[in-house]
This record gives sequence, C-alpha cells and structure tokens, in this order.
Amino acid sequence: MIIPYEKYLHYFFLNFPQEMHSEGFFYLFDMKKSWTEQLPVALTVCDETGTILYMNPASVDNFKKDGGAELLGQNLLDCHPEPSKTKLQGMLREEEGHTFVTEKNGKRKLIHEMPWYQNGVFKGLMELIIPLPESFEF
Repeated sequence: MIIPYEKYLHYFFLNFPQEMHSEGFFYLFDMKKSWTEQLPVALTVCDETGTILYMNPASVDNFKKDGGAELLGQNLLDCHPEPSKTKLQGMLREEEGHTFVTEKNGKRKLIHEMPWYQNGVFKGLMELIIPLPESFEF
C-alpha cells in the first residue's frame, strides 16, 4: 500500500504509544533524544508564539548561515521575510500545516511544517526539511 507522504509524516510523528502522549511532546524528545539527533533531516520545533524550542543537529547545520544553534529562543517570525512571515502567522493562528518543495543552489528539498499538540492542546509547529535526490519525481 502506498501512503501519501504528508500522511506518512503525520503518522510517523503522532502515532506513538499513548503513554508517551500523556507526558507531552517533549517527553518523546527526552526519551528518544538520540533518535532526533540522528535523524538525517532537519527538525525544528517552535511553540505557539513562534519561539524556536528545539533544533536537531541537522537543523542547526541547515541554518548555520543564519546563526545555527543561536536561533534557539528566537522567534521564527523574525527569521522570515514576507510573504513567508504572514503565512507562518496564519499557520500558528489556524493550527495548520504546509508542505512544499523548494530549490536552492540546484538542490531540492521537501519542507513539511505541521502543528504539534500536548494533551490535545496546540503547542506550536514542527518543520522537517528533507533533501530530495536528483532523481526524485512527484
């Protein structure tokens, strides 16, 4: 069975054992720290106001020209020009995700931004940046 990529990512992050959900999202990161730090894609997490809470090493490396780990504690809205800033404000307000492909310096990346929740309460957004192989076709 082929699962659409966006649904797979939501399943991947949200279908963990219920006892992990009860302690909240960062319980998962505490228990699986090595998992997130070894993830071969950039993972960035912000709270409901846009403050960057977590960056795995791939994310720190991806954003090194913008400050890398120094971005922790900064508001991601301050890191984006228009119209991206307005789009992010809407995503935070409406608890919505966004998925798109971008190309920079001849390299394509899938950007998947999605809301995360703790005990059913919206807590912010997560972003995955996934490098795409040259041969990848949609």
